[in-house]
Amino acid sequence: MFSPDAPIRSAKEDLLGRANFVSALTRAILGTAGSESYVTGIHGKWGTGKSSVMNLIVEQITEHNKSKPDEEKASLLRFNPWNFADQNQLVFQFLRQFRAHLQNFKGSSSGNAGKLIEALDEYEDALAPTLELIPYGGKILSLGMKLVLKRSRKSRGSPKEIEEIFYRLVTESARLKRRTVVLIDDIDRLNATEIRQIFQLVKATAPLPYVTYVLAFDRTAVASALKEDSGVASGEEYLEKIVQVAFELPAISETAFAALITEGIDSLLAKYPPAHFDTARFGSIFPSFRACFASVRHVRRFLNHLEFSLSLIGRELNGVDIIGIEALRTFYPLIFEVVRSNKDLFAGHIDPITEKLGAAEYRKKLDQVLPPVGEGNENLRSLLTKLFPKMEYGLEVSRTLYGHGWETEWEKTHRVATERYFDAYFQLALASSEVSVSEVSHLIHDCVSEADFFAALRGIKDRGKLKAGMESLRFRLQEVPAQNLPALLGALISTGEIASQSGVLLARRFPEYWYVRWAIFDVLDRIPAEDRHNCLLEIARRTLAPRTLVNVTALLEQLRRENRRYEEFTDERLTEIRSAITQRIRTAAANGEISEAGDNLVVLLYAWRQWGDAAEARAYVQSLTDTDAKLARFLDKFIYQTLTHSAVATETHNRLAMKQLSESLDLGALEDRLSRVNFGQLGEADRVVLRFASEQLKRMHEKGLTPEQFDDSRLLLD
Repeated sequence: MFSPDAPIRSAKEDLLGRANFVSALTRAILGTAGSESYVTGIHGKWGTGKSSVMNLIVEQITEHNKSKPDEEKASLLRFNPWNFADQNQLVFQFLRQFRAHLQNFKGSSSGNAGKLIEALDEYEDALAPTLELIPYGGKILSLGMKLVLKRSRKSRGSPKEIEEIFYRLVTESARLKRRTVVLIDDIDRLNATEIRQIFQLVKATAPLPYVTYVLAFDRTAVASALKEDSGVASGEEYLEKIVQVAFELPAISETAFAALITEGIDSLLAKYPPAHFDTARFGSIFPSFRACFASVRHVRRFLNHLEFSLSLIGRELNGVDIIGIEALRTFYPLIFEVVRSNKDLFAGHIDPITEKLGAAEYRKKLDQVLPPVGEGNENLRSLLTKLFPKMEYGLEVSRTLYGHGWETEWEKTHRVATERYFDAYFQLALASSEVSVSEVSHLIHDCVSEADFFAALRGIKDRGKLKAGMESLRFRLQEVPAQNLPALLGALISTGEIASQSGVLLARRFPEYWYVRWAIFDVLDRIPAEDRHNCLLEIARRTLAPRTLVNVTALLEQLRRENRRYEEFTDERLTEIRSAITQRIRTAAANGEISEAGDNLVVLLYAWRQWGDAAEARAYVQSLTDTDAKLARFLDKFIYQTLTHSAVATETHNRLAMKQLSESLDLGALEDRLSRVNFGQLGEADRVVLRFASEQLKRMHEKGLTPEQFDDSRLLLD
């Protein structure tokens, strides 16, 4: 899934234009005359691609060997000091690995590989440290170990003997006539003691004929380590005595480096397509964090972070903003935490309170959590303002006042700047109430019939996501095929019947029903004006959705008269729609489709009375209230709740919609009937409803109020 922090292994992967440099270097290595030996250094800072260059050298030497006879081939020996647990024995670990390497030449035409191995064994024994210095964890030495110790003391040679053995080693190496290229990488990652050991082993074995060393390291770091506690006056001078030829790793061109970054991003976006991606906007935000990439390793680390986020949440959010937030996470981790912990400061729009306090006050809050301006933080502030445009108000970058309309636009493209999506960028998961892109895509692209649309909308409603679903549908409404709009309109009207009407308007927590109604009018706007009436009329004739159809019809008339919109809905056409609604109600009543427990019973009866036959509606009410239990269920539809707030608590109050009830029942007769109810024969819930209705009727009668007056005075009565 993720790209490891590993170097490339083939020229096919070279995106930085290092091929020419490697080719020239390899030719120099392979062009060594005769038995000459030398040490080559490749210098570069940590993370600049030294290991990749070493791999490309191996690739080119391997390719070179394919066309050469054995005696002209260059043998490769990669010595990695990190592979050994005993870092204090690097010289001897190298000699043993070199011995294993020479085993490959046994039986070759040169014929003296065995003698060279013997000479190497003798040289290693002569250099071996006393075994008393090797820790055994406090254990008593066995007899066998004591014999080894005794033998080791005998084999340890004097300086003169070591020189003679090394001369023999040189002689046998010259006779073998096989070039060995030793590559040692990551030297600058060792500690100072280990670095000095590496150069000691190079110094000790460099005179061997036909041996070429290629060492990759950060020159400054290694020179410092060589000088540290070693008595060396200058680490640089020490290096010059050992390394005959040194090459600085070529600087990566800006074009190649930028391409490495953008191509890496492009490949991830192709693998995990985001919900939205604006190429032009990416082009404007990229310079804000481009300077953060100082090495190839930085690129890999960033791309790994980006892939993780895209794999989890990319398909739900804005690709440009994911990239920007991951740049914060990778290169400015402290600021990332600041932003995540101050949602109200960065997300959303400039609300009236912030505007009233003024830009200076908002700027003061930003300055409290962000680094000071002018201390190399210009790119950071640029990145933040592009992610969170409302900051421009405080920083006075522009005169644009990013109000509520701007946030609505940002929501359409799933921006981090919105309160709706902000948390998802930091939690890498959508809120439980949020609808996914795949859910909306299914609704838009897979649904064709009204039944399909309603089933999808009902599923979103059942998962508690109807508000978010309606918002996302409205933002992507242009994707719905024109021929499917009438079916979608019918499904939305049916959805209005099951949408909740509860909300807190002062806190801008609008009811679900409002979101559905907004979507209905958006769909109507997409249907050609000449087709709207017939489309809505056909829905009214076949759909039992009194609450939504009555509301939509009333709004159409209001918008036509006040705003001169929807002028195609003339009085005659609206009357036709109303007649269709009442006829559908009449048919439903006759067929037993209406339940006295239905949530929309009050509106249904209103439409029947106002637009149809009032006598029929009253007769139907009589059938719904002919028993005390049915009367309780009927009256329950006219009871609703209100809230009152105080410094101590919030209280809920039950209210009886007296005016609406009076339009369905004779209130005097109802009060008389309730006084004669046998409560002992009813369930607890029915008793509560009937007693409450009786109390409210008695209260209105005692006050001498009309139903309208009683409804208007309820807040005062409590």
